[in-house]
Amino acid sequence: MPKLVILPAAQADLIDIGDFIALDNPPRAASFVAEIEAKIREVGERPGSFQKRDDLHKGLRHARHGRYLIFFIETGDEVQIVRVMEGSRDLPRVLKFLTPGHKLPSTAWQNIGGVFPATQAFLCCSLGVSRVSM
Repeated sequence: MPKLVILPAAQADLIDIGDFIALDNPPRAASFVAEIEAKIREVGERPGSFQKRDDLHKGLRHARHGRYLIFFIETGDEVQIVRVMEGSRDLPRVLKFLTPGHKLPSTAWQNIGGVFPATQAFLCCSLGVSRVSM
């Protein structure tokens, strides 16, 4: 099974989703983020079974949880979770810095969103991943 790596932009997305839901319903925020995390683990187990999104970036795939899309790329022995976003967003605009056919390097996402070390450790433990790329 490939290693599951949560890139910084996806980390920030998960935090933002949880924070937004927590404004109205903190218990639901925790359970909803846990549901997304379960889907992320599923992606790590069987990445090839999810829909391709070559229209946005060659090799990009997504899994769906409700209105949210979990975007990821398989890179050799890793599955990199690159973003978690509402499906109604202007996806080509959000992902515009990617060029067709360009292999996505981990560093492409490093300056998008920041995560505190405690949150990084929490994500590693809760998702059972070996590392969270920073």
